[in-house]
Amino acid sequence: MQKSSIISLPAPVIDKIINGTLNTNKGVTLSVTVDNNLGYKPGDTLNVIWGGNVFDSRVVSENDISLKKMAFPVPEKLITNGNNVKAAYIRTDENLQVTNSEALFFTVNLGGSGSATPDNVQLTIAKDNAAADGQDTNMAAIVVSSANTGIDGISVDLTVSGNALFMNGRNQATVKTKNSGIASLGLTDASAEKVQVFASIADDASLYDKKTATFISPTPAPDTLKLETLIDHTEADGKSPNAAVATVTANGSPVSETPLNFIIRGTQTAFFDLNGRQEVNVQTDSSGTFKVNIVDTVAETITLYCSSLNNSGLSQHTALTFEKISSGTHRLMLDVMVDNSISGSGKANTVMATVTNDGTGAAERDIPLSFDVTQHAWFQDSKTSTTTAKTDQQGKAIVSILDDTAEHVIVSAHLEDNTSVSQIVTFKENFDKVVITDAYNVNKKFAAGQPSTAWEGATFILKTVGGSQNFAWEVISGANSVSVSSLPDGQASVTITSPLYSTPCVIRVTDKETGEIASFQFSIAKFYKDFKYNVGWAELIYDEIIQKNLLSIPDLLSVYNEWGDMSKYGSPWNSSNGDTTFWSSQVILYGSCEATVIDLTDGSSHYHLFPELLLQSNKIVTLA
Repeated sequence: MQKSSIISLPAPVIDKIINGTLNTNKGVTLSVTVDNNLGYKPGDTLNVIWGGNVFDSRVVSENDISLKKMAFPVPEKLITNGNNVKAAYIRTDENLQVTNSEALFFTVNLGGSGSATPDNVQLTIAKDNAAADGQDTNMAAIVVSSANTGIDGISVDLTVSGNALFMNGRNQATVKTKNSGIASLGLTDASAEKVQVFASIADDASLYDKKTATFISPTPAPDTLKLETLIDHTEADGKSPNAAVATVTANGSPVSETPLNFIIRGTQTAFFDLNGRQEVNVQTDSSGTFKVNIVDTVAETITLYCSSLNNSGLSQHTALTFEKISSGTHRLMLDVMVDNSISGSGKANTVMATVTNDGTGAAERDIPLSFDVTQHAWFQDSKTSTTTAKTDQQGKAIVSILDDTAEHVIVSAHLEDNTSVSQIVTFKENFDKVVITDAYNVNKKFAAGQPSTAWEGATFILKTVGGSQNFAWEVISGANSVSVSSLPDGQASVTITSPLYSTPCVIRVTDKETGEIASFQFSIAKFYKDFKYNVGWAELIYDEIIQKNLLSIPDLLSVYNEWGDMSKYGSPWNSSNGDTTFWSSQVILYGSCEATVIDLTDGSSHYHLFPELLLQSNKIVTLA
């Protein structure tokens, strides 16, 4: 096998270059220190590769000394360095021959496999945001290294919180590194949530890393696309739109955020008012629909095509006709002023008609207009589906429309010469006010004032009633210590990452459809940290007598009383063997050597004598 390292020029060589005592014509004899623990054997090749920046800033020229890549076999007998029984060194001359002559030397720490001891674990969620369908996978990748070099053959214990499972069908798994210290494992989930993935060395739980993986709600595959004409036969004045609406459903239910493609065919002059072009890509709204307006400057019939970008088999088209501009003396326009009002709320949508002189463009006052509206809507002034009005001094007339049904409606304005224009307004569903009702963890519902205990990665769920279920969640206070993400059915996942002693955390939900808001507030009084596993006798004495870190029985029971069986949360509460028993501060270290430990699976306490105690529990935790 081969080992490599990039090294720098040793200081003694630099000093000799500066003071002129180094004869570079004769070369420089170097010595390399090799750690025996790294598993070198006779016949292995040791590579020494000079890096590009090997010179001290005091050296004027790199040409002052000739450096080359060195490669030579490890000899049968290593010369022992008396100053370090764990190391040996090799002396070589400029021809790479092993020599016992006096030499300038330096140490090269070479990483590699063999018996190297791991000093770092790095966990990465290499693939994230998988669909929560129990099949799509997120991927956890682990790199175990020593001195920044990957180590193969190391067993790594993995645990995951929430409802997620590794590919073995469990929330715990063990993998072994290979291919330069790398191991990976997929995980699935049937619930949309954020979960904590924890990786630790099987033989040394103090070497660990953890990351958050996210599972998102699976988007149902659309199976039906309907395209309907809403407004047709408008004038080809470049302003008055024809309109159509696309509706996407799956098993009869609307599908939001479905990407759609609209294209106008059979014309050079018609375009979407959305972007001024003949093609546009959009997404359906929360009702599974999207409305497009098209204007034209030429009297003609065009074809509008709509297709799903998720399913090429879903495609529809419809014809729209633009008429010649009327030869009357007046020009009529209709604009939507207020849209998307809540149905049944008494809040109106409004439109404004504008009449101008067709020749001069000046506003025309006192021009009589008639209005009508479709579907279940009515005008606020007449209480019917029709009304009349006259233009004011600015040539404008405003009418208000009400509706008790959530729907799209067409409102039209007409002049006495039969000139007409139309627009679409939308009434949204009248939802109950959103309310945050419960906060709960994987074991139970929190009581009022909870949670008040937490640890890094602690996650709980907020449940709501009412509202449109189309919510935006945000952390108003405590954003540096807490994150929140949306879940299906109006729920949210809250993850605590650091202590919150200075200020309460406030989480707010906003209903995107109604604008209503609700909030949830909590404060953390106890934040658990510094989990230690495989605690020895000396460390136990240090924590109890010197540091005073061991927690009282009430402190340990506080987290159990709020969160329930702590084994359900994986690491850091579980060690690699699934143990959830912790030392309490009720310890007598002298005389009878008695202690009480707490099992956070069921909150029970156990009294032990030494050395029995060391066999029963070897974990401690402290408070921030």
